[in-house]
Amino acid sequence: MKKIITSLCLSFVFVIMAFTESKANTYYVLDEQEFTLTPDAVAGTFSSILWTVDNVALSPILTGVGALTKSFKLTNSGTAEEHKIKLGVIASLGGCLSELVEHTVVVIPKLSLSITTPKDNFCVGAFSADLTVNVSLDATALGLLKSKYNITLAPFAWTGGGTANGNVLTINQAGNYSVSGDYLVLEGTNVVSGALIPTATKILGQGAIAGASKLIKNDLAIPVVTNLLFN
Repeated sequence: MKKIITSLCLSFVFVIMAFTESKANTYYVLDEQEFTLTPDAVAGTFSSILWTVDNVALSPILTGVGALTKSFKLTNSGTAEEHKIKLGVIASLGGCLSELVEHTVVVIPKLSLSITTPKDNFCVGAFSADLTVNVSLDATALGLLKSKYNITLAPFAWTGGGTANGNVLTINQAGNYSVSGDYLVLEGTNVVSGALIPTATKILGQGAIAGASKLIKNDLAIPVVTNLLFN
């Protein structure tokens, strides 16, 4: 992570040679997921580190590497939020304050899946049925994740057999069917123009989307046609 900043003071010019050049970064994290931002600096080149979170200045860090450990809870569990974190340093020599570089932390909602089917028990014998995956976020909200943050859903992964097509699994036998999912951050030619591109992310492979299971049975007795009585 690159977060060390050009100084405003001439006495700091030689000191910044020990730092990597800073730039504003964008990080993606999940709702209530803890993350740590650590300045990439050579020890002894600054006397304190200054963090500001959403325009609230934290107490200066005078010892250690000055890492910031934080988590954010979404105001609305289904809507992504942006938070601004600024980093500044004070030089060991001269006490000059660097410029403040603002970084963006985007908090992404956690989702859950569910499976629906017309019924979960079928008559004995051959049958065919569709299992449909539902996501706990509507299409509009999912569209905003893509258009603003280059985030979409990875293809669903099914276990139990059947033939998958998008969010539908077609089955023809009883069994326990499970589906799992994850986010996908678009890259390369798939990037949405104008949407944010993360410098780094912690949302993938972190249980962002809770899966679902469905037990399908095939043991309903077929009724026997009765004899006719004729009078």
